[in-house]
Amino acid sequence: MRRVTIESGIDIVGRFLGADSIIRELELFEIISILREESNEWSIVCRVKMKNASLSFDKCFVNESAIVQLLENEKNESKVYFLRTNPNALASNVFATGSYFSLPLEIKDGRIKASFLGTAQQIKQLLQLLRKSGFQFKIVSISNAKFSPNSPLGLLTEKQQKVLITAYRLGYYDIPKKTNTNEIAEKLHIRGSTAVRHREKAERKLLSALLAEC
Repeated sequence: MRRVTIESGIDIVGRFLGADSIIRELELFEIISILREESNEWSIVCRVKMKNASLSFDKCFVNESAIVQLLENEKNESKVYFLRTNPNALASNVFATGSYFSLPLEIKDGRIKASFLGTAQQIKQLLQLLRKSGFQFKIVSISNAKFSPNSPLGLLTEKQQKVLITAYRLGYYDIPKKTNTNEIAEKLHIRGSTAVRHREKAERKLLSALLAEC
């Protein structure tokens, strides 16, 4: 897996996302956790700080395709749950490359920094897509994705990581399931039996690591 981090101005991002007014009011926007990430829906928990303390992000962001729920509030800094359905064309095309958002992703000091995970080919397609769309950015870094030494994902091979993360992102572990093995395999351009093998080996390694502590 590869990770690329890019940086751009918030005015550029605002125009592409159709959220110029709210983005200009942000002093800080930091994603704490990515809960779901699909082509037609994504949800996150984020930390938000407005430039004007009298403004509230959940009140300012008005969009029929979004749900914003305030979780915690302290002074002018808030923790919010953000659900967006039917993202714009650029966001949908980004998902279509097979790459996906990763942490860190933040808006600070008038700049936005975002990271993406994917194979070398997926990252290449992502960057080509952004350039072709006219999105202006600079690459901060491109590297092999490294997980924390304490992360169970470090126990898995790159192929096992890819299958497991894709399965999770597509909703394979949701109740009820939102995808199946064939769709996961198609997304990764591999055989269904290969996807099953990598997923089962990954699950066994993770369970072994967790149960060993019991």
